[in-house]
Amino acid sequence: MKTFTTLELKNLTLAQIQDMRCEIKKDLEKQSEVILQQTKSLTEPYQKMATAGSNLASKLRTGFTIFSGVLTGFRLMKSLRHPFR
Repeated sequence: MKTFTTLELKNLTLAQIQDMRCEIKKDLEKQSEVILQQTKSLTEPYQKMATAGSNLASKLRTGFTIFSGVLTGFRLMKSLRHPFR
């Protein structure tokens, strides 16, 4: 990126400033792409482990929910059976 002295800054036109702004935007977009690619390459090995862990947690949560539902059903049947005896 070009740096300007004070005298050169006073003589800049609006078109030059817009061109500089476009160049800086392009540089920022390139850098953000590089950062995203590096982030992906760093986190890719751990994604499989993370999904396996979340799958295991999901299965445990589902199993506990079913178990809790069965126990609640037995308690409900037990409580409803007493008035009809």
